[in-house]
Amino acid sequence: MPMNPNVSSPYVLLDFVDDRGRCRRLFFSDPAEVIVAARPEEVLPALGKVQRAVREGHWVAGLVSYEAASGLDPALTVRGGHQLPLVWFGVFDRPPSALDRSGIVGEPFQLSNWRLSLAREAYDERIRRIRRAIAEGDTYQINFTMRLRAFFEGDERTLYETLLKNHPVPYAACLHLGRFRVLSMSPELFFRVVDRRIVTRPMKGTAKRGRWPEEDERQRVWLAGSEKNRAENVMIVDLLRNDLARIARTGSVRVSRLFEIERYRTLFQMTSTITADLRDGVGLPEIFSSLFPSGSVTGAPKVSAMRIIADLEEEPREAYCGTVGFVNPQGEAVFNVAIRTLIIDGHNRTAVYGAGGGVTWDSGSREEYEEALAKAAFLVEPPADFALLETMRLENGRYLLLERHLDRLFRSAGYFDMLVDRSEIVRVLEHHARLHPGETRRVRLLLGQDGAIHVESTPLSALSAGQATFAVRPAGPGKVRGGGVGREGNGSIAAPLPVAVAKKPVSSGNCFLFHKTTHRSFYEEHREPFPDVFDVLLWNEKREITEFTNGNVVLEVDGRKCTPPVSSGLLPGTFRAELLDQGEIVEECLTLDDLVRAERIWFINSVRGWVPVHLIGY
Repeated sequence: MPMNPNVSSPYVLLDFVDDRGRCRRLFFSDPAEVIVAARPEEVLPALGKVQRAVREGHWVAGLVSYEAASGLDPALTVRGGHQLPLVWFGVFDRPPSALDRSGIVGEPFQLSNWRLSLAREAYDERIRRIRRAIAEGDTYQINFTMRLRAFFEGDERTLYETLLKNHPVPYAACLHLGRFRVLSMSPELFFRVVDRRIVTRPMKGTAKRGRWPEEDERQRVWLAGSEKNRAENVMIVDLLRNDLARIARTGSVRVSRLFEIERYRTLFQMTSTITADLRDGVGLPEIFSSLFPSGSVTGAPKVSAMRIIADLEEEPREAYCGTVGFVNPQGEAVFNVAIRTLIIDGHNRTAVYGAGGGVTWDSGSREEYEEALAKAAFLVEPPADFALLETMRLENGRYLLLERHLDRLFRSAGYFDMLVDRSEIVRVLEHHARLHPGETRRVRLLLGQDGAIHVESTPLSALSAGQATFAVRPAGPGKVRGGGVGREGNGSIAAPLPVAVAKKPVSSGNCFLFHKTTHRSFYEEHREPFPDVFDVLLWNEKREITEFTNGNVVLEVDGRKCTPPVSSGLLPGTFRAELLDQGEIVEECLTLDDLVRAERIWFINSVRGWVPVHLIGY
């Protein structure tokens, strides 16, 4: 159950996967000693103290800042001005508490909007300078980063739990160092040592997740075959192979996996895995001296790349691009690469987040800028508390378009990594149908993130709006095809229902537009100004019309029945899919201007079928 640990003294909370992929939550509190290095010349002695503490039977957990590199190798250049310790480790007399993952109970927090520290023009200028350095032969890859800042007040533990719940990663950490708090939501392993074997898994190569399953798969395939991303990845693999060779038994360095694609909530990442057997006498100081910082956050060659980074970036990275981890008395050591990392300063109540990526000769300024912003997307993504939703028409014991509904549900469940049991869903739906023989009902099927299934329904006659026809073609004036029920219930079609056009656009980049979920606040926001209409027609940032808040839209233009493509930003409705397959409607990009020349407009969905509508106030 949730716990509220003592936070009056420093602590380290780690949510790391083990070598079998199982997540462990380790909570270290009340250190017997804190090992700190504030200056470069103190870094190696501090790591030596960590090594001795482990040999004496202690657990040790903490961080090494990026700027500690100059204390490990004088050839590595870093910026001055750091405030965070270069090395901070707590020494603990007892094993960490094994808290469960239901969450640490914390107090509320406030977080303002994030502000970029670097204007787009300045970013472009830095990319031009990197390309010049590559052209002159000084480097062949630079990991360039920028900062985002926000006001923060409250409990960092609550922010950490929120981020981890919304965007699970394998190497997350939350550290209380006194004035500073560090929250690292890292997907990347720096190194793991078990039984004298060291494993590194550099992450280089990024693609944004698609917004719906088919686009998502296209993005994954693109990244897997991207020559630019493969080139970046193999550069870092070669760098780490060379670094490992300095501390490994001769001939033991192996690349066991190359160009694997890992999926996260907002990104695909390309990773490779390198292993080696450590030589006798190699301990933590030697490992850090050979490997730190990871080549995935510097570029290559490392010495020249870090010199260029120190010239280009206007402030120190500190914990960002450093590492967080632990060592136990048995010699197991696990450290992340501290990317996706926030540093909170309790004195001035600011949070700083770093984002960036690898820049090569083939890199474009716009693409690199967008990649950096994509890596920061998890900071502003909507809450993860939602269920998948399907709304169906139950009529005489039969669900209309059931297979299409289930297929859409399964695709969305796969996209969001949610548990789903198709046979159990069918069983629950059949049971619900038996409870309402001969009735026509609007049925809501909900699938929770834990796989929980819930079904509820409402008599269709209780709905405020009338129904039209479920024939493939809409009824002509004054008639209903297929015996559909008119609004008056007497076989005639009701007059077109009033609809309004939204006052502002939706963002076609919002993935929740493409999946039916209980996260519907953005729909409600557009409905609110128009309480007296049947529905509201949405449009995107390009002035393309997209959908209604509760159904799809069809326009008859020049005698053709057209519906917007999914890429405009809309839910691919099941009735819409049926009509497309039957050739009764076609996909076509439609703009607000097309509303003026439309001969007829329909609202369509699988519960109400074809509903003729007319625009008001437009």
